Amino acid sequence: MRNFKRKWTLDRTKYMTAPEVTELRRTIESKAQEDLEHGRTTWPRFWMALDLAVSAGMRVSEVATLRIGNLYLNNREARMRVLGKGQKERDIFISKDLMRHLSDYLLWKRLLEEPMAPEAFVLVSSHRKPYAIRTLQYAFKVCLKEAGLPAHYSIHACRHSYGTILYRKTKNL
Repeated sequence: MRNFKRKWTLDRTKYMTAPEVTELRRTIESKAQEDLEHGRTTWPRFWMALDLAVSAGMRVSEVATLRIGNLYLNNREARMRVLGKGQKERDIFISKDLMRHLSDYLLWKRLLEEPMAPEAFVLVSSHRKPYAIRTLQYAFKVCLKEAGLPAHYSIHACRHSYGTILYRKTKNL
């Protein structure tokens, strides 16, 4: 068997710049606010999924399988426990902004009378079924189009963008 030792590089097609992330967030939040004003539920759900991917650097599978019981939203140490790659559990510490968005989103879910038990999924469709990974990938492509960003980005680019922007701010891996 051959030993492949190809170096993997993070090229510009794999992550968004800070201005691109800002434009994507601004556009999707605006669409979500418009939907909320008209009693629609699609864009508020997309906004939550996008915010989890961009603000916490979560994998799409982690976004799809996040459960309410895995959210620890207190001001002292807000975090989420996720089941990641290789079925390993890890904690993701989150910003106050994401904590507020999650809190508001959970309140909105309660108003819609969606299941709020600890084992319930955070993101469910209007049919109350958990979002599939493919659905979230497609939703991300729709979000890119709405924001006028290049279609070559994938939802995993949010994870790379999060890491790249964080590294540029802190210079700390």
